[in-house]
Amino acid sequence: MPFGLNSAPATFQAFVNDIRRDFLDVFLAVYLDDYLIYSKSPEEHTKHVRMVLQRLREAKLSLKLEKCEFDVTKVQFLGFQITPQGISMDPEKIKAISEWSAPKNVHELQVFLGFANFYRRFIKDYSKLCTPLTSLLKKNAVFAWTDATESTFNNIKKRISSDPILRHYNSDLPCIIETDASDVALGAVCSQLDADAQENQAKYYNRKVSPGPTYNVGDKVWLFSKNIKTQRPTAKLDYRRLGPYTIQEKIGSRSYRLELPHTMKIHPVFHMNLLKPFVKDTIPGRTPKELPPVIIDDHEEYEVDYIVDSRIHRQKI
Repeated sequence: MPFGLNSAPATFQAFVNDIRRDFLDVFLAVYLDDYLIYSKSPEEHTKHVRMVLQRLREAKLSLKLEKCEFDVTKVQFLGFQITPQGISMDPEKIKAISEWSAPKNVHELQVFLGFANFYRRFIKDYSKLCTPLTSLLKKNAVFAWTDATESTFNNIKKRISSDPILRHYNSDLPCIIETDASDVALGAVCSQLDADAQENQAKYYNRKVSPGPTYNVGDKVWLFSKNIKTQRPTAKLDYRRLGPYTIQEKIGSRSYRLELPHTMKIHPVFHMNLLKPFVKDTIPGRTPKELPPVIIDDHEEYEVDYIVDSRIHRQKI
């Protein structure tokens, strides 16, 4: 496959992925001809390096020794500087942005924003910060470099030049999610507490609000939740051995609020399809107890043996 063809990079990437697929995201990251081998200890690292080199030999691929680095704790990889402390920007890229002159037209502004956008994950509220500049790229917009755009331009350079560090995410540590939203942008910060109870930023999330969908006040901050993976216990729980939980009230036409123990860190409102019927005699080893009556729809009283919805399931409660 000669380089220069449109499909050459994708074909080569597929080839290098295929010959090392069992190493990827375990101790190896590969992008075309850039390789990063990461390990938890020097002994483990030596083993990983030998495994990768052996796989390269079997595939009849060679490396240039002068372009390789071994046994280092700080490395430049794909525009980032990676250390045991975290990930930061490439110092050369930071220098280039700090020396960038003010754009004189739309094309120069597009080049600057394209360069700066690469490091948006390091800048808090980046999308909101860039709004005065991105507004100049809109269709039929007049390019006018004002004091406001100059201030925004210098602020972006200042934020990037401060060389912030994002800590490596640790799935064993609790996360703190801070969200913010406005009519022009959404933002969030994912932080984790270290051994000294200090908050360390692991990720910034930024996004402009598109003109299409509209959201009520208070709903915008939930747009970040799709990227959050809730931590769950690894043990399997049998719903028959949980509860019974008393219905506190009916929410809408198909959801119920349950009275849950404070130790259960979950939202107490459930859709009716997620609630299972509870029968006193079906739980072995548990002493049956009488459940209190509850009021549903403000006018009917039921003794809860089953949690269902009579209007939808057409069953008696």
